[in-house]
Amino acid sequence: MFAPVESCVACEPQDVDNPAVAAVYEHWLERARGRWAPAWRDIEIMALPTPLLPYVIVCDVVEGGDLVYRYWGRGHTAYHNTDYTYKPLSVMSPDWIRELLRSQYGQVIEARKPLVFETRYFGVERPLYSTRLPLSNDGNDVTGIFGVAERSGVSEDLAKWVYANERSAG
Repeated sequence: MFAPVESCVACEPQDVDNPAVAAVYEHWLERARGRWAPAWRDIEIMALPTPLLPYVIVCDVVEGGDLVYRYWGRGHTAYHNTDYTYKPLSVMSPDWIRELLRSQYGQVIEARKPLVFETRYFGVERPLYSTRLPLSNDGNDVTGIFGVAERSGVSEDLAKWVYANERSAG
């Protein structure tokens, strides 16, 4: 597993009892209009519950298999101390976050369906729920990922853990 990740389990959105997951999944289903995935142009981020907006991400699958962030919510900027808008996943640091995200996005691309990742971190009581939903601008391929990381309370706990462990390792 990726440090400081204890476990990361993929599940179906309808199997997760979490209001943030439900809101994002319902929006995605509504925008898909019966298709296997909506296009990016069908998504209306501002229709999501306001508390989720800072934690929205949208990335495009680009030639060569990398992903480039089209939209990077300010909550992620505050957590990562970097705005990754228009930057590829391949430049994200630290390595463990980049590899965790690469794994999650890869599973969604391969499965061609929405997945929710319940990630548990060492020393953090609450799990982080990351909803990852495929987008298809051409109706055939996964051309992007739309998602929300529901961070209520997890960011603060994880930041404390990372800070404490970096200090003890340093």
